Amino acid sequence: MSGFTRCATGAYALTPDPGKRVNFVHGLVLGVDELTQESAFLAERAEWLARDLIGYGTVSGLLVSRESLTDGPAIIVGSGLAVTPRGRPVRVRMAQAVALNQWLDAHRDDLIYHLVPGFESPPGDILRLSVVLCYRQCATDNQPGPGEPCRTDEAPPIYTRLADDFALELRLRPPDHREDTAVRELAAWLRRIEIVDTLTGTASRDELLGALRTAAVAGSPPDGTLSSPPDALRVYTADVCEFFRAAFMVWATELRPLSHATSDDDCVLLCEVELPVVSAPNGRWIVEDTARIVLLEDRRPYVLPLRLLQELALCSRAPCAAASHGVAAAGIIAGDATNASNRRPLVNGLRVVKVANGELTITFDGYVQPAAVSTFQYVVKALSHTRPSQPAAPVIVNLGTFDPGGIRLRVTDATGAAIPAADLASVEISVEITRYVS
Repeated sequence: MSGFTRCATGAYALTPDPGKRVNFVHGLVLGVDELTQESAFLAERAEWLARDLIGYGTVSGLLVSRESLTDGPAIIVGSGLAVTPRGRPVRVRMAQAVALNQWLDAHRDDLIYHLVPGFESPPGDILRLSVVLCYRQCATDNQPGPGEPCRTDEAPPIYTRLADDFALELRLRPPDHREDTAVRELAAWLRRIEIVDTLTGTASRDELLGALRTAAVAGSPPDGTLSSPPDALRVYTADVCEFFRAAFMVWATELRPLSHATSDDDCVLLCEVELPVVSAPNGRWIVEDTARIVLLEDRRPYVLPLRLLQELALCSRAPCAAASHGVAAAGIIAGDATNASNRRPLVNGLRVVKVANGELTITFDGYVQPAAVSTFQYVVKALSHTRPSQPAAPVIVNLGTFDPGGIRLRVTDATGAAIPAADLASVEISVEITRYVS
């Protein structure tokens, strides 16, 4: 084999404006232009949904491997499916191969500018190539067309179908995948943020967003890639969901447009290949050793089905899920259902909802009564402050029950007697409630 198979006829170029659809009104004579325009509009709509809502890359299959064939070393690409940067699906129905020595011979005039020294001693020559899958469209099903004045005896062919096809290529440079790079860098940037259970030294929402914007404009001109966040960037556990939601909004509205590629090259990278090459006595370049061919797939974009992501999300320990593994509520409260004398700040709306003799019922935003056997539980820590009216009398706080409306705390004196509800207003209690998931 001398190369990957590809579409035999030329690609059909659509000329209609894909941003317009046909307005079907009474009296409109439908012709080829109207049908072609409507088809172009619908195709562009489908590509937009795939491109901007799902992403691009390998969907399934398209395994890249190296083999020794009768023609010498070869790169094999298995059958499979991918989505291109423009959002068009590309299907390879059977395995394809390219004979490397024949490819090197066909491109020998360009190789010298792309060779780099290897790591062995003495260093040999290494050539890095990119295995690329591209979308193609072919005109097919030709049949004789209508006659015209002064034509030859041979009827002109008319192609009545357009078939989706592909082109597999070896290239000296990889395609422009800055959008995929930007997505990966955003995820890596957020993962490097330290999530902590204390407010000391943590960043505010504006500081986090400012750091994200600064990281995005480090390049000149900005292209959506991100530099590393500051080493000291720490976020409080209870703020993670709010802060990350704000970060995603900034990325979607401000930073993502910077990474949109403008190239018309609708191709997706499958693999990068490092070939050890030598110059043969006849002056031609050949692969030195098939066993030393290196396949690099770390920059290969791929797309996971939403069904798989749904399953992962159900048991995810992603950043927003981290808020369920830390402090759910905290603060210093008084035994007063008006909550007027509670100290500030209070974490997650900690408040008193009911006062009775020897009892306080407290709750917070998002409180859910846990069952005896559940996916989560609460750990409640409560310590009383000295009562101003009786400085020498200790106050003992014990956990009561988890009720549907809140958490019941029992408040007694040193003898175990319930403190009257009227006296609880002068009692301050430090509370920290931790939520953990099994």
